[in-house]
Amino acid sequence: MEFPLSPISADLILQDLEIFELKKPFSLEFYRYVDDIILSTQEYNIDTIISNFSFHSRLKFITELGGNSLNFFNVTLIKKDNILLYD
Repeated sequence: MEFPLSPISADLILQDLEIFELKKPFSLEFYRYVDDIILSTQEYNIDTIISNFSFHSRLKFITELGGNSLNFFNVTLIKKDNILLYD
Protein backbone atom coordinates (compact mmCIF):
# COMPACT_ATOMS: atom_id res chain seq x y z
CA MET A 1 0.00 0.00 0.00
CA GLU A 2 2.03 2.84 -1.36
CA PHE A 3 -0.51 5.63 -1.72
CA PRO A 4 -2.54 7.47 0.95
CA LEU A 5 -5.82 6.21 -0.53
CA SER A 6 -4.69 2.58 -0.68
CA PRO A 7 -6.17 1.58 2.71
CA ILE A 8 -9.48 3.22 1.81
CA SER A 9 -9.65 1.55 -1.60
CA ALA A 10 -8.70 -1.83 -0.09
CA ASP A 11 -11.49 -1.43 2.47
CA LEU A 12 -14.04 -0.56 -0.23
CA ILE A 13 -13.05 -3.54 -2.38
CA LEU A 14 -13.25 -5.95 0.55
CA GLN A 15 -16.62 -4.52 1.58
CA ASP A 16 -17.92 -5.24 -1.92
CA LEU A 17 -16.62 -8.79 -1.67
CA GLU A 18 -18.33 -9.22 1.68
CA ILE A 19 -21.64 -7.84 0.42
CA PHE A 20 -21.85 -9.61 -2.94
CA GLU A 21 -19.93 -12.84 -2.50
CA LEU A 22 -20.43 -13.81 1.11
CA LYS A 23 -24.21 -13.61 0.92
CA LYS A 24 -23.92 -16.87 -0.94
CA PRO A 25 -24.03 -19.84 1.43
CA PHE A 26 -20.28 -20.52 1.38
CA SER A 27 -18.85 -19.30 4.64
CA LEU A 28 -19.19 -20.77 8.07
CA GLU A 29 -17.03 -18.16 9.80
CA PHE A 30 -15.73 -14.89 8.36
CA TYR A 31 -13.56 -12.26 10.03
CA ARG A 32 -11.73 -9.31 8.53
CA TYR A 33 -9.13 -6.95 9.91
CA VAL A 34 -8.30 -4.09 7.52
CA ASP A 35 -7.20 -6.01 4.41
CA ASP A 36 -6.75 -9.48 5.91
CA ILE A 37 -9.52 -12.06 5.87
CA ILE A 38 -9.97 -15.35 7.61
CA LEU A 39 -12.74 -17.57 6.32
CA SER A 40 -13.82 -21.02 7.36
CA THR A 41 -15.83 -23.05 4.87
CA GLN A 42 -16.42 -26.56 3.60
CA GLU A 43 -13.55 -27.91 1.52
CA TYR A 44 -15.66 -28.29 -1.63
CA ASN A 45 -16.42 -24.50 -1.63
CA ILE A 46 -12.79 -23.34 -1.69
CA ASP A 47 -12.26 -23.25 -5.47
CA THR A 48 -15.52 -21.36 -6.02
CA ILE A 49 -14.74 -18.79 -3.34
CA ILE A 50 -11.20 -18.17 -4.58
CA SER A 51 -12.34 -17.78 -8.19
CA ASN A 52 -15.06 -15.32 -7.10
CA PHE A 53 -12.63 -13.30 -4.97
CA SER A 54 -9.74 -13.33 -7.45
CA PHE A 55 -11.01 -10.67 -9.80
CA HIS A 56 -7.74 -8.66 -9.57
CA SER A 57 -4.19 -9.96 -10.01
CA ARG A 58 -2.96 -8.15 -6.87
CA LEU A 59 -5.34 -10.03 -4.59
CA LYS A 60 -3.52 -12.98 -3.07
CA PHE A 61 -5.09 -15.83 -1.15
CA ILE A 62 -3.54 -18.56 0.93
CA THR A 63 -5.51 -21.68 1.73
CA GLU A 64 -4.83 -24.12 4.52
CA LEU A 65 -6.67 -27.41 4.39
CA GLY A 66 -7.34 -29.66 7.32
CA GLY A 67 -5.87 -29.33 10.75
CA ASN A 68 -7.44 -27.71 13.75
CA SER A 69 -5.29 -24.59 14.11
CA LEU A 70 -4.45 -21.53 12.04
CA ASN A 71 -2.15 -18.58 12.64
CA PHE A 72 -3.76 -15.20 11.95
CA PHE A 73 -1.52 -12.26 12.80
CA ASN A 74 -0.02 -13.06 16.21
CA VAL A 75 -2.93 -15.26 17.27
CA THR A 76 -3.30 -19.00 16.91
CA LEU A 77 -6.90 -19.93 16.24
CA ILE A 78 -7.90 -23.41 17.35
CA LYS A 79 -11.05 -25.30 16.39
CA LYS A 80 -12.16 -27.61 19.17
CA ASP A 81 -15.60 -29.24 19.35
CA ASN A 82 -16.94 -26.76 16.73
CA ILE A 83 -15.86 -23.82 18.89
CA LEU A 84 -13.23 -21.31 17.77
CA LEU A 85 -10.65 -20.68 20.50
CA TYR A 86 -7.59 -18.47 20.42
CA ASP A 87 -4.19 -18.65 22.06
